[in-house]
Amino acid sequence: MKKKAKSNQRLIELLLSYNTNPASINRLMEVGKILLVKKRTTIIEVGQVCDKGFFVLEGGFISRVYNKNTKKSRTQNFFLEDFNPFMSCEDSYFTGEKTNTDLLAIKDSMVIQFTKADLEKLNSTYLDLGHFFNNHIIVNALKQESNLRKMLNAYSNEEIYNYLIDECNSVIKNVPSKYIAEFIGISAEWLSKTKKKM
Repeated sequence: MKKKAKSNQRLIELLLSYNTNPASINRLMEVGKILLVKKRTTIIEVGQVCDKGFFVLEGGFISRVYNKNTKKSRTQNFFLEDFNPFMSCEDSYFTGEKTNTDLLAIKDSMVIQFTKADLEKLNSTYLDLGHFFNNHIIVNALKQESNLRKMLNAYSNEEIYNYLIDECNSVIKNVPSKYIAEFIGISAEWLSKTKKKM
């Protein structure tokens, strides 16, 4: 229980740094559900409706998008306790449609889960929480998504890897190489050769 309380502190401190009222934070934490997730567990699967949002307290996840033509999945984003900790399947969360994405734990992890219904109710009741979610979570998620898409379209494979080293070092340190290679669109062997050059 002490470990869970300590992990919760990261989210609480983040909310406080955005001047969120302690009473609002307490209410948010009351509706959150702590989940312990084992490595290689998929918490949202392709074909489900994702009506939940998660904050990574410990560990890490990747999101993988499924291509129905090739019948293969490819890593498209990373969610770690110290890098991009808010996660959901946006293609489903905002539309109510079935997701084309899964969320896979890459190590033993702990998350706090919120339902969309609870978040919407809290955001309309507590304006400071609404401000935080709209201006921090949604805006930052859109910025990051845009940056990653631009990078994948404009950079060479080696430049993408260098970008991850320089700007997303936590990803390099915590995410298995096979998922980084999958994200870049290269083989694990090519990535291994690139690492040796550096």
